[in-house]
Amino acid sequence: MTAKINGKSYDHGQMRLEIIAAGKSTGAMKVFSDISYEDGVERGDQIGANRIPEQQTEGQYSPKGSCTFFRDGLDFLVDWFAENNLSWYDTEFQLSIEYWNKGEVAKVDTLPRVYWASRKFSSSEGADANKISMDLKLLGVIYINGVGPFNERL
Repeated sequence: MTAKINGKSYDHGQMRLEIIAAGKSTGAMKVFSDISYEDGVERGDQIGANRIPEQQTEGQYSPKGSCTFFRDGLDFLVDWFAENNLSWYDTEFQLSIEYWNKGEVAKVDTLPRVYWASRKFSSSEGADANKISMDLKLLGVIYINGVGPFNERL
């Protein structure tokens, strides 16, 4: 069974996901089928008296994310949030994704300010019959190996 991070397949033995909320950790989990996150800057043109743009604005940073969990993974998370008296949609958490290919150094991507935005349930027949897609609301920057998009350090 493989899972995907930003569209690339990894063996479950080669990746881990951890959620930290209110100072508590889920520990390393291998209960998701895929996770995707992206970011960008939406820049505007600064136009003076000329028709040609003279400069661009600094723009607005825009991170996005989503993940798909197996049903047992969602059940684990729902129980973990309840046991720690945390509200599902009101709790800010940090998401850390560690992954590597055989013979390579592990990479860690960190999403420090995340909220659950939605849950979409689907059922089908087969080995992975029940999956739950969840949109993520990302408020912070995405750190790739500890470095943010504007050269911030984690």
